[in-house]
Amino acid sequence: MLRLDVQTQYADDHEGGTFFSGIVEAAALLELDVAHVDRLREEEGVVLMEKMRKTREREAQMAAEESDDEIVFSDEEDD
Repeated sequence: MLRLDVQTQYADDHEGGTFFSGIVEAAALLELDVAHVDRLREEEGVVLMEKMRKTREREAQMAAEESDDEIVFSDEEDD
């Protein structure tokens, strides 16, 4: 429903103009347990921290590999 391609977008007057307001009204009626939301937030925080750790490791690895990519020409003399 949140896709941006034209074929999937609904006109403002779809279902007499109540399509989007119906979605908002249904969302407002949804009951959320605060403890459950907090638990989900904590779980996703752990997942995010692990993903960030792996990303930092990979960035460090790539930086180390990049610094080793010195081009040495065969006609250069070693100092």
